[in-house]
Amino acid sequence: MVHVSTFIYAQDSNTVANTEGGNSLHLINPQHIFTPAFIPSLFSFAIMFGILGIEQSKEHKIRVVFRGPNPNEGPILDTGDFNYPANDQGKDLPLEMQGFLMNLNLRNVPLKYEGEYATDIYADGILLGTFPIKVKGKQSV
Repeated sequence: MVHVSTFIYAQDSNTVANTEGGNSLHLINPQHIFTPAFIPSLFSFAIMFGILGIEQSKEHKIRVVFRGPNPNEGPILDTGDFNYPANDQGKDLPLEMQGFLMNLNLRNVPLKYEGEYATDIYADGILLGTFPIKVKGKQSV
């Protein structure tokens, strides 16, 4: 069954060349709440997630939606469907162990309100999970 195996919010992320000739993902300052200086504000952060149980030899449509605490407003950020290309990296693994990790650096995301925000992760049009994070300004405007 396809599912989100890993999800984390962080201050930032970057990819660094490692000694084996490949790349390593570095998550900088993982977050469990966001505390911008003021609300409303523009805030930058990264998300990293892993999906398992998804056949790697096929192309998939991935979508990420970041929503605010006001249900009457639309999403703050919606990537729309984007292609995750087929590859043969996991071809020798059982389907439940096939998958991938992905990270997105989100810059200047508007945070209008204090409260609970959430990120929805979709694969092939199916909602795999919703991951909340609380937001509280350090100072009031």
